[in-house]
Amino acid sequence: MITLAAESHSLTVSLYESYFRHSFAFWDIWMAFLESKGASLSGDQKAAWNALGATFNEECQSHLATLGLPHV
Repeated sequence: MITLAAESHSLTVSLYESYFRHSFAFWDIWMAFLESKGASLSGDQKAAWNALGATFNEECQSHLATLGLPHV
């Protein structure tokens, strides 16, 4: 039973790692949505959105760690 729980926790952490490793895809979709609505985003603005995504991820990971939940 303990091994199963450990394997389950390991799988959960692996899923989180996979999600956050690819989470910047959300910001790409968000920027494409903005552009589809007529917004014209410069390279600097796109870089700012990506920086916001990186900061958001760092804060989420920190909060998850504080709560003792799976994090990367």
